[in-house]
Amino acid sequence: MERTALQNEVAHALLESQAVNFEVATSILAKFAPAAAERGEAIGFVVNWRHIDLCIPVDPYLVLEQFGDIARGARQG
Repeated sequence: MERTALQNEVAHALLESQAVNFEVATSILAKFAPAAAERGEAIGFVVNWRHIDLCIPVDPYLVLEQFGDIARGARQG
């Protein structure tokens, strides 16, 4: 499914406004990553063409689907 022109405008406006500051978001995740790794807890965010998911824990089904897509692409390429 492709974005509409309006959806592209909104995405561009959000990026231009820095409504989501990716540098800050990654630094916050990096601060807690060692504890998450030790405890086996999921933290993170997913950025793709459809959305930015800042849920903690991240949606496990979405992450598994994306890993599957990556693995299928790796096998084909």
